Amino acid sequence: MTIDVKHIFLSLFFGLFFTPIQPLIAQVEASCKKSFEQGVELFLNKEYQYAEQSFENTINTCGKSLELDRNLALSQFHQNKLSKARLVLERAVVYYGPNQQLLADIAQIKKALPQTFSTSSFFTVSNLRYLISTTTLGVMNVFFWIFSLVLFILFITVKSSRIKKVAFYSSISALLISLFFLVLGGYLYYTLSYDSFAVITNNTSTLRSTPESSSPKIMKLPAGLKITILNINKEWSEIELPNKKSGWVFNKNYEKI
Repeated sequence: MTIDVKHIFLSLFFGLFFTPIQPLIAQVEASCKKSFEQGVELFLNKEYQYAEQSFENTINTCGKSLELDRNLALSQFHQNKLSKARLVLERAVVYYGPNQQLLADIAQIKKALPQTFSTSSFFTVSNLRYLISTTTLGVMNVFFWIFSLVLFILFITVKSSRIKKVAFYSSISALLISLFFLVLGGYLYYTLSYDSFAVITNNTSTLRSTPESSSPKIMKLPAGLKITILNINKEWSEIELPNKKSGWVFNKNYEKI
């Protein structure tokens, strides 16, 4: 009878380090479920502000899910925080891929904000995020990269000059397609991740309640303040401050970072 030292070591390792963690994992899962159910209950009771806070806390503590993102956006929608709800849903489309319900929710918000949405054609590079996910683009990138590698190996190994020529040019074509999917996927991923952040550059910037110079002032904004851009129209942008207050500022008063 031989002793499998490796097997004993692995058994001890998993037994000592992972078994005590299992109750903790179960406790965290139960806490996440309870937090989510609390948010749903608040939403059904039309306490949308508290429901929004509950869903945000659940996401920050337990991680994202499609259901959580939708519930968060719907809570914001019912508080008339249309731009914030749109941003949550657009990021969900990028993260989870095109989803019929997500697209329907975005369309509903689009009808409520006709004056702040772009009137350009839907089929722009940025709007491709509604049609294809970054995960799909990543898979296509890997597929064509492997296909290019296989063709290049074929080019090296075969002796027929005709096959070598076809394999070489096909390998180059597949590599270029792979790079195209890589660049497009990276662009779509970072569009929402980074283009939505900016910094105030003008000490005379004023946060207003609506995109009009005559609208009530909310507060003065100091230069250097980091903001989140929720929506952009011709001259104004709707922004969110670090303290979660939102309003409108002139586009010329900030720079994207």
